[in-house]
Amino acid sequence: MICGIIAEYNPFHNGHAYHIGQIRTNDSDGIICVMSNNWVQRGEPAVAEGHLRAEIAVKNGVDLVIALPARYSIASAEDFAYGGVYLLNALGIVDSLSFGSENGSVEYLNDIYNKINIIEDRKLIKKYMTLGITFPKARQMALNEIGFNEDFNKPNNILGVEYIKALNKLNSPIKPRTFKRIGDYHDIYGQNEYMSASAIRELIYKRHDFNGPMPENAYKMLQNNSVIDDLLIFERLLLAFFRTCKPIDLSDIYAIREGLEHRLIKASQTAKSLEEFYMIAKSKRYTLSTIRRAALCAFLGIKKTLEEPKYIHVLAFNDKGRQFLSQIKKTSILPVIHSYSHNNSSEIQKIMDEERKYTDIYALLGKNIENSYKDFTISSIYV
Repeated sequence: MICGIIAEYNPFHNGHAYHIGQIRTNDSDGIICVMSNNWVQRGEPAVAEGHLRAEIAVKNGVDLVIALPARYSIASAEDFAYGGVYLLNALGIVDSLSFGSENGSVEYLNDIYNKINIIEDRKLIKKYMTLGITFPKARQMALNEIGFNEDFNKPNNILGVEYIKALNKLNSPIKPRTFKRIGDYHDIYGQNEYMSASAIRELIYKRHDFNGPMPENAYKMLQNNSVIDDLLIFERLLLAFFRTCKPIDLSDIYAIREGLEHRLIKASQTAKSLEEFYMIAKSKRYTLSTIRRAALCAFLGIKKTLEEPKYIHVLAFNDKGRQFLSQIKKTSILPVIHSYSHNNSSEIQKIMDEERKYTDIYALLGKNIENSYKDFTISSIYV
C-alpha cells in the first residue's frame, strides 16, 4: 500500500515524524508527499525553500516529495485540499491519504462532510452569510440549524473534511485515513517534544534556539542553510505593494471579494507592521486567515481562476521514490519534471512562468539574495 500525505513541513517537526512513524507501522509500502513549495497557507513565505524542506522530509521517512503549486498552497482549505488530492490522484499509484485531525476518526469526518452537503443543498450557509459574518461562523450556524451542535471548526478537522470532499469530487480510489493529532495547532508554546510549527517559527523569528521539537538532522539542516528568520523584508515589500496599487488592480485576484481590496489598501496606509496591517483590515466579515491569504495572493498576482495542476514537479526522492517514479511514468496522467525548462506546451509553460515568478520573489526575502530563475537551474534532490 502506497500512502499519500499533503503537508507544508514549515518546518518539519517531531509531530510530522510521529505521523510518518504511524504510517510505517500500518503496512505501508512507501510514502509520497505533496508539499507546499515556497509559499504557505498562512499567507507568508516558508521558513526554508522547498527543495531543502523536501530533502529533510525524505531523510525522515518520506520516499518522494512533489511540489504543490503556489496557487494552491496559499489557497483556502477547500482549494488547498483539492490541489493536493488532485496531484496524488494523478500519479495513479497512491492507495491511501493519511492526515492528522483533532477528532481522529474518518467516520466522524465523513459524517460532517455529508451534513455540509445537506446545508449547501439547502443554501443555509448563504442565508447566514447575509448577516455579515465570517464563512466559518455561517457554516457552523447552518449546521446548528439541522441539529448538529458540535463545534468542528478546528483546522485539521476542516482540512480532513476537504480532503474527503476532494476525493469524492474526483471519484478517486484513494482511501482517507486519519489519526488523532498530537498537540494544539494554536498553541504558541506547547510541550517541548511536540511543539507546533507555529511555535517553532516563533523561536526562529526571535532568534531563539529551536532544537528539541524536531529531529536532529532537520535542526542541523536548517542551521546550516539559508532560512527566512524574520519577515521584515516581506513586510516592507507587502506594505509597499498595497500603498502603491489601486482597487482596480486587485479586481481579479483570488480571495478578493466584496470590497476587500479597499480595506487592504486603506490598512496599508497607516500600518507600521504586518500584524497591524492584518488587524486593521480584519472585520466581522473577514477572518484573519482570509486577510492574510488575500493579501499574499494580491502581492503575488494570483488570479481568481485556479486551473488544475498541469505537471508533477519532483522536489526530492530516495531509492524507493525512484522506483515510484518509474511506475508513475506509466500511470500518471500528468508529465513528470525534475526542473523547469522552456520546451513545453504553451499551457504548461504559462504555469511554469508563473511559478518561476513566485520563486524569484521568494529568493529576495532571505539574508542573502538568491539568483533569479532558480526553478530552471535546480533539479530534484536524490537522497
